[in-house]
Amino acid sequence: MSKTAQQVNRKSRRSMPAFFLGIGVVCLVSAAVGGHLRLGLVMLGVMAVCGLALILLARRSETGASPRNLTNASL
Repeated sequence: MSKTAQQVNRKSRRSMPAFFLGIGVVCLVSAAVGGHLRLGLVMLGVMAVCGLALILLARRSETGASPRNLTNASL
C-alpha cells in the first residue's frame, strides 16, 4: 500500500468517529440551550459510545498490505 493510501485510510478511519462526536456536542449544546442539560449529556454519551464502537470494531481492509499478508519474498 502506498504512503498516500495509508494516510487516506487513517484519515477516513478517524473521520466517522469524529463526526459522531461532533454531532454529540451539537446535541449537548442544543439541549443545554433548551434547558435540558441532562438529556444533552446522555445524547453526547450515546454518540461517543457509537464513535468508540466504530473505532474498536473497525476491520482493516483485506486487500491492503498488512504484516499478516506480507511474506519474506515480498519484502
